[in-house]
Amino acid sequence: MTYQLITTQSELNQLSHTIQTADIIAIDLEANSLYAYHEKICLIQLAIHSHIYIIDPQANINTCALLRQLLDKKLIFHSPDFDLRLIWKEYKIRPNQPLFDTQLAAQLCGIKKFSLANIVHQFFGIQLCKKGQKENWGKRPLKQELLTYAANDTRYLIPLYEILSGQLNELNRMKWHDSLCNQLIEHIENQIITENSDIWRLQGSGRFSQKELAYLKSLYFWRNHEAQIKNRPLFHICRNAALLKLSQHLANQNDTSAFILNSSLHHLHADQIERLYNAINSVNDLSPDEYPEIIRSLHKKRISDGYKKKLKNAITQKSLELNIPSYLLASRAQISAINQCRAKSIQHLIDICHLLPWQADIIAPLIKCIDNLVIEK
Repeated sequence: MTYQLITTQSELNQLSHTIQTADIIAIDLEANSLYAYHEKICLIQLAIHSHIYIIDPQANINTCALLRQLLDKKLIFHSPDFDLRLIWKEYKIRPNQPLFDTQLAAQLCGIKKFSLANIVHQFFGIQLCKKGQKENWGKRPLKQELLTYAANDTRYLIPLYEILSGQLNELNRMKWHDSLCNQLIEHIENQIITENSDIWRLQGSGRFSQKELAYLKSLYFWRNHEAQIKNRPLFHICRNAALLKLSQHLANQNDTSAFILNSSLHHLHADQIERLYNAINSVNDLSPDEYPEIIRSLHKKRISDGYKKKLKNAITQKSLELNIPSYLLASRAQISAINQCRAKSIQHLIDICHLLPWQADIIAPLIKCIDNLVIEK
């Protein structure tokens, strides 16, 4: 099976007619996220009626109209979270029909190795090449081997859908799959975080002092600015660990120049260093009451320090019985929410802890066993 590369509007118009006749379409995207701050969709791969199409959005064609048409169809993805967020970020559109996620389906079917390469090998005995995973898809022209790699990302999705949907139905778990996919679609818009949020509160800063947080916030947006200027990903400027270390150092030590010289920031150019010091000095000019607030988890509201651990253990044990990952029953955030609010009914688990109904039905008896609460339906 070969593929057709779409680079002209007339070819895209012809593809649009083909899409109209399709009930199910497999889709994947390639982006330049590892190479640019302003990430963008660089390829759109489709499988329709046993044919593979690769659309080049960098050609002079109307890919927005194509995506709007596609999002009205039943789409098959493998791990769609990144692709859906990118489509929303670039075009402000999202699926209007239920989608199918072959990775999620594999997990719900008890498959332990659920990457696309692994499940294609498991069901079809074919070894997919992984060579293109870290390529810069924004470069043109694209090599033949990369186009073949891109084509293979959708080539097996419809056959996998046919197998995995059958297994989900046998396990009576199709509703689990569909509700998780619908939840993902509903939350797409909320996942695009703006600078007005607390995105700068990096993992590892939970126990920072207010002064350390003030430096971290300023350094975070300095890095953002530098990444935008160079159009490079944030980690090309410096990694989160470097920001955390520098924030702590600035709040407690004075030898800033020596620290920067001996850190992973030593590669910065003179103009970047100048702007870095401007960011640092902007915090030095703040009064303590202008520092960011400390946000702590509500440890004191816990009835028992061991409750959360018991809950996690119970969920882990239940997930082993069901042969699915424990995070599909409840995420870490949801476990924390249950721990803090001590839900007294299944409806509380749904409304306050944001569990799906099937998750709440499974977890409610676990809570009852832990603390003898009466779970009222």
